[in-house]
Amino acid sequence: MRKRRIGLLLAVLGLASLLVAFGGCDSASSGIEDTQKTCTDGVDNDGDGLIDCDDPECKLLAQCQQVTEGGVGGDGGFLDGPKNEGGADAYICDPEKDDDNDNILNKHEGCGKDSDNDGVPNTLDDDSDGDGIPDIVEAGDTNTSTDPVDTDGDGIPDFLDVDSDNDSIPDKDEDRNGDGRVGCCRVTCGEKIAGCKDVPADGCGAGQTCMGGAGGTCMPAVEVLCSNGETDPKKKETFPGKPDPSVGNFICTATGLTKVTLHKDTASDTQIVLLPAQTYTQLTIANAQGKEAAAIIDDRANDVAGGVVSISTQGKVVATELNSVISAVQSLGTITTRSTGTVSKSHDGFDTVFSVELAVVTAQAVDPNDLRNDFIALVLNKPKSDLTGLPAAFGKTATNFVLRLQVLLRPNDQQLLILGALADDALYKDDTKKTGITVDDLSNGTPLARANDGTVGECDAYTLSRDSKADIIWVVDESGSMSDNRASVVNNANELFNRALNAGLDFRMGVTNVIYPTSSYAYAVGKFCSKISTSSTDDGGTDRFLLPTEQAIFESCIRNPPGYEGGTEWTQLNAVEAVKKHLPRAANDPAKIRTDAKLVVIYVTDEISLPLQSSGFAPSSTCSLSTIQQAQVNNFVAPDVNYFLGRVDPDAKATVHMIGGVCGNSCGAQIGHGMIEIAAATNGTTGDVCQADLGSTLQIIIDDIIGAASAASLEYVPISSTIKVSLDGVVQPRSREKGFDYRRANNTLAFISVPFGQGSIVVVSYLRFTGQVSTPIP
Repeated sequence: MRKRRIGLLLAVLGLASLLVAFGGCDSASSGIEDTQKTCTDGVDNDGDGLIDCDDPECKLLAQCQQVTEGGVGGDGGFLDGPKNEGGADAYICDPEKDDDNDNILNKHEGCGKDSDNDGVPNTLDDDSDGDGIPDIVEAGDTNTSTDPVDTDGDGIPDFLDVDSDNDSIPDKDEDRNGDGRVGCCRVTCGEKIAGCKDVPADGCGAGQTCMGGAGGTCMPAVEVLCSNGETDPKKKETFPGKPDPSVGNFICTATGLTKVTLHKDTASDTQIVLLPAQTYTQLTIANAQGKEAAAIIDDRANDVAGGVVSISTQGKVVATELNSVISAVQSLGTITTRSTGTVSKSHDGFDTVFSVELAVVTAQAVDPNDLRNDFIALVLNKPKSDLTGLPAAFGKTATNFVLRLQVLLRPNDQQLLILGALADDALYKDDTKKTGITVDDLSNGTPLARANDGTVGECDAYTLSRDSKADIIWVVDESGSMSDNRASVVNNANELFNRALNAGLDFRMGVTNVIYPTSSYAYAVGKFCSKISTSSTDDGGTDRFLLPTEQAIFESCIRNPPGYEGGTEWTQLNAVEAVKKHLPRAANDPAKIRTDAKLVVIYVTDEISLPLQSSGFAPSSTCSLSTIQQAQVNNFVAPDVNYFLGRVDPDAKATVHMIGGVCGNSCGAQIGHGMIEIAAATNGTTGDVCQADLGSTLQIIIDDIIGAASAASLEYVPISSTIKVSLDGVVQPRSREKGFDYRRANNTLAFISVPFGQGSIVVVSYLRFTGQVSTPIP
């Protein structure tokens, strides 16, 4: 959101030159007598022998000005200042001139009138009504001989009317930056607008179309997508069929934006943005070395204990640093990786992994504060006795916790930052509470910046013109060692389907096997299952996607995917073939990926894909590969990565997730080398296949799918705790039960159990850090 201009054209130099022009003034003005108070108190405040309006410093204030038609007391706002009785000449207003060059004659502005009571007469004020929109914009045209425009016909011209179209929304809240435009909507193709991202020579604002090429006309004249949440102060309906009050841009005003507190630590060069109810406490570390620093973040109302830690590192790979952090905190309890998070760039361009989710089961009941304190000490590799400032216990005790993290690597500073939060797992999963949202906001990478980074308000607007659609392909290992894992997917199917439906996701499921391509079941490579069967060699029936109403068939297909894999897992090949077999995209073909659907692939296996396992350079029991081995793996999976990134076929672009072997798993699953890299490259996540209950990981994946399919994509990465949303003018709560939520991996919004119609207008306000160099994930 470009900032609303609040300054006046009468700058200090402009005032000085005017005074000189009228003669007799002291060019070395002291600035003592230049306010309404000191110019009407009958005192010689600066000791120059001149009192009030006789002092040159007071001459241009409204109460000291002489009007040609004479001052009349009580005449409805016209100024009645004392006449000049010596010293410099007073300002003389000529009704037929335009002294402030705003295309409005002095007689129309009112000689001596000060409509906004700012001490500057309208005839010298570039914004006579003080609404932040210059008079020259509100004049209506450039012809001074015509009367200023009066949009609503109420007898008050727009330049004096704070609600020009009488739609109950102040002009300053419709055109927040006062430039006379609606957001970043263009008039001509390629037009440059201050505060808006540049477009190509034949480009227009979002949602507009360039007619006639470079220099042509952008159509329509205004569009919701390019409006930045602004409306036209001269129209009651900026967007046809949508009265301006129903747009909901009031959440984008200075008073509508979320209030925050900034917490900076120059030693670690960090800044954390928190909500006012959250507390921040800098810790003192005994014998701190290098980049060591730490602070406590508490949200006691939601039973969330968080913190930020800075440590020194020589590391260069952020994923390796994450594994080191997880290894360092193993003594917290039994730790299971629900999600390895999303590998990305921070707003300021650093490698980061955010939204890492770990389940922590402690041997005995503890409160979240104590567990958080233990975590910070372990990451710093110091005893808790070395940390001064740790808060007292709070929150109820528990044994099952969720710990979510962001790690950020600043290699040139040799610094690793860890920001995160933990809470009772039951509270985290309770959608009626704010605990889960609070934990996620503190671990998704959005509240962390350098100490000197600034913040700025943004306002985005969308028209919900399509449903969120996703076609999801499950590539399922049917080996005996996976029977309990397949059963866990089945046991969570009801929650999976309901969560997707509540978020308004129009989804279909395709289930395939991991068939060896030259076996007698090669026909089933990439084939989808569509019938209930208990036969391990069943062909799966008709090759097609399953609908949300076919949950029972989905459960059977997960237990028993098509064909028979025979103990050799070709997971990656079957995934690629499953996509190829169901292209080209088509709108209504049950055997084809839909034209407008987000494509998602989910690997479910406890073994590395056979070709990579046979290569010799990806040992399945080794967590961190050598530099040479990692390069070989990256080269091996490059064709799959390129395929799923849409570089070979744009219709094949997909997000890939893996439920498989992760570092430190507890069931001896092979580390999913290759699949881990593919998931990371496509903005997917990885969860531990060894979990007794895959529900949490499946929830993370379905939430990511909902976000990826959402049409409400934000222009910038926000500080997520500051997001506000209005839907058709009604403010929506941030809620996972009924309201909206933010999906960081895709930088989108999801609406949960909130009905809306085609064409509904969504307005989103938020704060973000300035200097953002990363581009939101599409």
